Amino acid sequence: MKKTLRIFLQSALVVMAMLYLATFAVADDGVIVQSDFNDGTMHWSISADGVLTISGTGDMPDNDSPWSTYNSEIVNIVVNEGITRIGDNAFNDLYLVETVSLPDSITELGASCFRGCEKLFAVEIPEGVRAIKDGTFMYCRNLTEVELSEGIITIGNSAFYMCSSLVEINIPDGVTTIDVCAFESAGLERVFLPASLERIGDNAFYQCPIEKVYYAGSRSSWNGIAFEHGNEEFTDAKIIYEATYGNAVAVEAVEPVNGAVIIDNYYIAGETVTVIAMPDPGYSLKTIIVNGDPIEGRTFTISAGQTYTVSAVFEPYYGVIASGMCGHNAYWCFYENGELYVYGNGEVSEMAWSNYRGNIESVVIDEGITSIANTLFHGCSALKSVSLPDTLTTIDGYIFISCNSLKTLELPASIETIGGWIFQGMNLDSLYFKGTISEWLEIAFGADIGSSINYFLECVDKFYISGELVENLVIPDGITSIPESAFEGYDGLKSVVIPASVTTIGRQAFSCSSLVYAEFLGDAPIVATSAFYGGDSFTIYYHENTSGWSSPLWDVYYAACVEEFSDYSVLDEDNRNSQGILFTLNESAKTAVVGDGSNTPNNSGYYGAQRGAVIIPDTVVKDGSIYRVIGIGPYAFSENRHVTSVSIGSGVTSILPTAFVGCPELKSITVSEDNEYYCSIDGVLYDVGALYLYVYPGGKTDESFTVPETVQTIGTYAFYDNEHIRTLTVGRNVTAIYEEAFCGLTNLMEITLPFIGTRERLEDDSYYYSEQFATVFGYGHYGENCLGDYDYDINYRINGSLKNVTILGGDIYQNAFNNCGSIEEINLPSIPNTIPSQCFYNCAALQRLSFGGSVCEIGNLVLPEGIDSIGYSAFYGCEGITSVTLPASLTNIESSVFSGAGVEEFAVAAGNLYYSTDEWGVLYNYDKTELIQYPSCRVWPYYNVADTATSIADNAFYGSSTLVNLYIPNTVTSISVNFRACPYLTICCYINSAAYRYALNNNLTAWYMDNRTLQGIRVYSLPEQTVQTEGAVNLAGLYIVGDYGGRELQIDNYTLNYDDQTSGVKTVTVEYMGKTATFEMVFYTSEAGNVISFRTDEDLDGKVAMIVVYNSDGAMLLTANAAIINGEAQIGVSDDVFAAADHAKLLILDESNYAPAAAAQEISV
Repeated sequence: MKKTLRIFLQSALVVMAMLYLATFAVADDGVIVQSDFNDGTMHWSISADGVLTISGTGDMPDNDSPWSTYNSEIVNIVVNEGITRIGDNAFNDLYLVETVSLPDSITELGASCFRGCEKLFAVEIPEGVRAIKDGTFMYCRNLTEVELSEGIITIGNSAFYMCSSLVEINIPDGVTTIDVCAFESAGLERVFLPASLERIGDNAFYQCPIEKVYYAGSRSSWNGIAFEHGNEEFTDAKIIYEATYGNAVAVEAVEPVNGAVIIDNYYIAGETVTVIAMPDPGYSLKTIIVNGDPIEGRTFTISAGQTYTVSAVFEPYYGVIASGMCGHNAYWCFYENGELYVYGNGEVSEMAWSNYRGNIESVVIDEGITSIANTLFHGCSALKSVSLPDTLTTIDGYIFISCNSLKTLELPASIETIGGWIFQGMNLDSLYFKGTISEWLEIAFGADIGSSINYFLECVDKFYISGELVENLVIPDGITSIPESAFEGYDGLKSVVIPASVTTIGRQAFSCSSLVYAEFLGDAPIVATSAFYGGDSFTIYYHENTSGWSSPLWDVYYAACVEEFSDYSVLDEDNRNSQGILFTLNESAKTAVVGDGSNTPNNSGYYGAQRGAVIIPDTVVKDGSIYRVIGIGPYAFSENRHVTSVSIGSGVTSILPTAFVGCPELKSITVSEDNEYYCSIDGVLYDVGALYLYVYPGGKTDESFTVPETVQTIGTYAFYDNEHIRTLTVGRNVTAIYEEAFCGLTNLMEITLPFIGTRERLEDDSYYYSEQFATVFGYGHYGENCLGDYDYDINYRINGSLKNVTILGGDIYQNAFNNCGSIEEINLPSIPNTIPSQCFYNCAALQRLSFGGSVCEIGNLVLPEGIDSIGYSAFYGCEGITSVTLPASLTNIESSVFSGAGVEEFAVAAGNLYYSTDEWGVLYNYDKTELIQYPSCRVWPYYNVADTATSIADNAFYGSSTLVNLYIPNTVTSISVNFRACPYLTICCYINSAAYRYALNNNLTAWYMDNRTLQGIRVYSLPEQTVQTEGAVNLAGLYIVGDYGGRELQIDNYTLNYDDQTSGVKTVTVEYMGKTATFEMVFYTSEAGNVISFRTDEDLDGKVAMIVVYNSDGAMLLTANAAIINGEAQIGVSDDVFAAADHAKLLILDESNYAPAAAAQEISV
């Protein structure tokens, strides 16, 4: 660079000399004027070609410019070797000077020495110069090239002020300070800054159009630079970290079809190019093209010595709903599939898609967008996924308020600012930050709301940095400051280790309610108020030979020195050892038990230990007496959030069931091999033969566990509050499970048990046992994730996460799965003779039942043969049931069996001699003298109880919320408790009938028919076409109602009159009690055998289907409705239709509106 610049300067001098020789009369030596100065130690001269030459030795004096009267003649300056300093204002206002040549002997440039040299366009600073002083190149408006030497340390005030042609500057390594207004109003677009830089003064780069900053240091060291007022130009500039100065590489954008590409106009070798692709409306990006070849993604890296062309291929995207601008250079497009695509560059400042926010399901923000403004996605309730670009630096506050469907989000490492309350009103399952811990700690939190109070991590269940779950956090060495609100509100953080390099910790940096301890490896840093806010037992651990812990700043925390936890056997005056464990001593027996002996929870005898590792010694010593440690008492470690492991000595003979309840961080229990009563296998506590499982640690992180085959008994609280187990298997060898053994397994999804309840029922067994599934889960104190058992006095609970249950043996008894509302699948060992009362009561989520491998899908529940009795309310509230088929073996069904379920129709298997259904799917006894159960979710609002009925069973109509008019004939003489949850019901009956008296006594709406006359009849849900086959007419879905003076009742015993001899459009007459109604239908007479038939895969008997027949060209020949009987739907067709038919489709119809309710089944004809 230096050699090139010098050659350039010499050439310029030659050109200028030739111009001036033609203008001036000169002496023989070519000099116009010359003189000595500085007491004769220096000499200056101006040649005819306009070159000012300075020669001599030493420092030029300040403010001494004898050549200033010739400023209109000087165009170049040459300072000869020997001159060591340019004086202040030496060449001030030499406005025609274009070049300057400085010797290596120069070590200092005086203040304002080149000020006002407006035509100066290039200068090279000698290696010996240590500072560019105030105003040195001020107002050098044509200065385009400056080479600063490596030795420079500071750049002074206004040094390059108003150098408007200077578009690039490379500040060399070693510079620590760029002073006030140093480059103010310069033309800088690119700035290369060294890692040595410590301070940038007020307005140093004010009004510079900076686009890129190439910084030699890391992002962390960049954030350590002191930026003073007026340097906002860096806010919008692109910062490239760990960059080195290099030559520009040519990168050209080639305009594509159906869109545009945007790239920067300057790149250097090693730099990453991010291509911004902007499709036209109706198009989306297919690929980026670089030098003619497609690339993966949108980025590529520049190599030295190459040139690049960049373009893109866009493809049509049909289904664009709306598009437009959402910022100065930002655009948006909303598609039919629910995707919002945002692209362009700079800030997204406007919620231009507000009219569609309730329909937005995914958001893709493309590379080039750097900032997203406040509340942009507020109220996007359907939003499930968001993709953020690696160019994004700023997320303003309140951005995702009430986006309740968004459960996971990934933040790019480029983020520098995160506004306050960005997830307000949400519960995010997972938040991923792609950067490092160091980069996370460089983010400014909550700046847009004028406070660091942030709390967005409060809405996050699991937080990941660089793919690692933030739980036991280790701050990297070298970090000096932890900013305010860095982890505020994140309750997944359990512990943090802070290196000696940290000197300050900001306000609420670790305000995390689940934080157990913080360990400091060095001296106490300066902490702000509420820097730590952990759980009740939160502890500060520090190391010996460190200082600062006696400061009042630390008085609010419990603090302990790690190295003091060494001798665990010596007790203090409060009977505690150095770990803080409390012992109860028996003076006469000289024995000790851990804990205070109280049978009261939340009274932990353990207050703190070295990072939670507890050692229970064989003996303890107090006042010279030795006590054998023989037991761990009730609630000894209750609700302790410190303890992570427990080592039990050889002398312990008794451990109470409640000893370790509520220890969520306890991952392992180990037992001395010499202990004769207990043992440990993989951190789980058993008796010495592993016959009895005592404690599965609450913090053990395995997601599945199988109880060893040796185990016969599982104790109370054995699995208390473990949040990690998803699958639990208990084999047939286990014969007893105590109450609350599985209490608090809050994320358990699958369980296999040997029987239901606490143990199998034995003959003549007087031992207490329970036959309810929920008993082993315990009492109901776990809030919204739990579901109640039937017994409201005991109020047992299962956890709402439980979905799948398998029972290996034993019988099923009353209330077995009562109120187990979260379970979706239950697998029982065999087909029972009886399904007991309230067995599946309120199992609202149940989807599948298996009896000895016989699988019953709950939606269309077909109970297997072998079941002969169903107890009362057995399936009450099972909302997933839509149809029920009862087996031929069933002889007894009690009341309310399916009340509150979602049943639309009943069916009874052929051969059953005890029960039957009518054509509307209503369940009766065999001879229809008793109405057993009305399908509560039947859509049709009218129903007539059969004239054969004499009684209506208990709760037969419970929950029939769509039933409007119910006709009960005089034949019914007995009505049990009924009609609860029937809000629209009117009972139609005769005065003095049983129905009349029932309605009167129970304050039900009734409509009495004694004085009512039939005024007319009406036809509903008429099939579009029907087919006559061999004299039988298919009228599936035809409903006839009678009008009784403003109230309609269903009519069953009507007659139809029509001509059955010819095909075509027919007028059909319906007749009932002297009233008629007519309608038109299309009829076809057909030869026997001209039948189009479908076999369905599912049992859809009773459903209405539409059959559509097509010819080979796809033209429709015929549509007709048909009922599905014994899994078959068929129609007869004419010879002409049959001959032309190529294929047909079957569609199941929705009975509420007779529109297709499922995908078509197709056959060839």
